[in-house]
Amino acid sequence: MRFAHASYHITDRSQSLDFYRLLGFEPAEELHIGDAIHLFLDLGGRAALELVLSPGQPVGPGGGYRHVAVETTHMDAVLARIPAERGPFVTATGTRLAFLRDPDGYEVELIESRSDTVNDLTSATDFLHREAELLDDNLVDQWLEMLSEDLKYLVPLRSTRERARGAGFSRTAFHMKETYSSMRGRVRRLSSEYAWAEDPPSRTRRFVSNIRVKPGEQAGDLAVKSNLLLYRSRHDAVEHQLLVGERHDVLRPCDGTLKLARRIVLLDQTTLATHNLAVFL
Repeated sequence: MRFAHASYHITDRSQSLDFYRLLGFEPAEELHIGDAIHLFLDLGGRAALELVLSPGQPVGPGGGYRHVAVETTHMDAVLARIPAERGPFVTATGTRLAFLRDPDGYEVELIESRSDTVNDLTSATDFLHREAELLDDNLVDQWLEMLSEDLKYLVPLRSTRERARGAGFSRTAFHMKETYSSMRGRVRRLSSEYAWAEDPPSRTRRFVSNIRVKPGEQAGDLAVKSNLLLYRSRHDAVEHQLLVGERHDVLRPCDGTLKLARRIVLLDQTTLATHNLAVFL
């Protein structure tokens, strides 16, 4: 979170702008909302003040104060802790806003930073696409470097259940239940002369889509959901194998980059049409 700006009602546009220019403020943006004019002033290259010229509104000490604005990258996480009095809603310019009240009744405007939200999605998308490229090119040693050392990697078994009994994923039985240590062992074996089931290696192509990002439980983490379609062919066979499902990931910042800390793969199939799972999902 960071302070965004303070907001006040004014009576004379020219006098107010002249005054704040003397203090180093510079006009940055002007919006017309209803019959009010909103003047945004920057200080040191950052938004700091919103002056509102609105007919009939009180001004001066005690009457002209409007609100303090705070910018956040993850509005929903804030609103889970402090309920909004108004909003959230999206303005005509696409900005997501909500309004809170402090203990003394003063209004606090909450602004979601769209650029940071977009950056989270871009970072997660780049990570998943890079991961798919490395695995499809059989560069598993480089893929291992994308994993966090506290990794938990789960592919639960699925059974067919009535709708009322849920999706049918087991909590105790798994196709794969891996840690960083066991993944490192699998990668080393695939890179050795003893990986007979994968030598020659399978030819794979991963299609990653419907990527969704939200804040993780720990500060800085990204909770990422994505759909995966994995095509696999072996030797010179005409037949191919498909694995389809949804992945629930946690991407964690580490040394200036993102690493995979958690993955749960929820496969759509109950019976896998593949002779082994010597590939990574």
